[in-house]
Order: sequence, then C-alpha cells, then structure tokens
Amino acid sequence: MGEKRKSMRYPYVFLKCFTPQIDDLPMWEMYGDKSKGCCVVFDFSSGGSGDVSLFNICYINDKTHEADAINNNEVKKNINLINKAISELRICYKSLSKDEQLLYAFEQIIGDVLFLFKSDAYAHEKEKRIIINVSSDRDGRILHTDTEDDEIPMLYVKSESRFHIKEVILGPKDRDIYSQVPFLQERLDILSEKYGMPKSKISTSAIDFKRFIPEIFEGKI
Repeated sequence: MGEKRKSMRYPYVFLKCFTPQIDDLPMWEMYGDKSKGCCVVFDFSSGGSGDVSLFNICYINDKTHEADAINNNEVKKNINLINKAISELRICYKSLSKDEQLLYAFEQIIGDVLFLFKSDAYAHEKEKRIIINVSSDRDGRILHTDTEDDEIPMLYVKSESRFHIKEVILGPKDRDIYSQVPFLQERLDILSEKYGMPKSKISTSAIDFKRFIPEIFEGKI
C-alpha cells in the first residue's frame, strides 16, 4: 500500500555502438543474427563530414562496482579519477533519491556520462559509442521506425556525420551469399558515388564453421 510508483520518464539519448573486434566469433553470435548477418567496417579516418566524438566505454566490475584493469589503455590512464568520481556520484545520488525532482535534475546534469559505463562481462567487446542527446523534438529530429500490425515503433535520429563504409563482411553462417551480393554491391556503389568516397569492399567471414566444428571434437582447439 505504501510503495511509491516509479517514474518512467526517459531521456532522448541515442547511441551508435562500434567495436574494433572485426570478424570475431563471439560478436557474430551475439550481434550478427547468430552469425548469419553482416559486419559493417567504417573508416573513421576518411574525412567524414559532421562533428562526432567516439567515446570509449568504461567497464565496471560487477562485484566491486568500480572500473578495473580490464579496460583499455586510454581508460586505464584515468582509472583512479574515474573511480573517485563514481564514488562521489554514488553518494550524491543516494542523498537525492527521496526527492524525485532533484533526482531528475541530477540525471539531466550528468547526462551522457550515464551511457559510458557497462558491465565488465562485456569487456571483450572493447566498445566505443557515439552519443546523440536530443533535449527536445521541436525541430522534428526524432523519427519513428516503420511497423506492422500492432508493433510499437522504435525512435531514432539521423546523424549529420558521414563516414566511408570500408567493407561489409558477410557472416560465417550466411548460406545465401550469392543472391545477396549483387543488390548489396549496387546499394554500396550508389552511396560511394553520392558522397564521393571509394567503393566499399564486400567479403565473406574468415571463420570456417565446417572446419571449426570438427576440430573441437578432434581436440585441436
């Protein structure tokens, strides 16, 4: 009876997630439609247009709730400062937890920082993120996905930044490669010509499931 209802307001924050783990089996299985999808490789040094910042994710130990040595070298350089800030923010959050309005203001102030932390169970991903924070939608920047039947649309925004698609790698379990490549190649060529960028490479994964599975049973792996 005395339980308080939880506020369900969410900030309009949109993420683009990237990883340097290219053609990596765990990434294929988790994010590549069970290895039947594709991996899009971007060239961030190709002089893309628009302002964009690519942030390293800081991985937090699930037991200590602190950043640890599992993070990459750029994060490690500031690990003591990060953990001190986490501790101070945790104290501040607890002191405001009983006042919903103050808590909401606190979350608005720290804003994008909230989206730069992740459980160290995902540390192998070495994730980097582009974060786009839309304070309001007065300019109609927020768009909706197309839906069918009673599906609820997802929200998204179009980034002003453009970067060269260096390569598209087809998944190691993709069994319909030859029918997919002509259409994919045409779409990529159109993009390259439109934005004056080099043509994108199309390749298949270097992971060979036909060879990989027998080697497990033969004790070679």
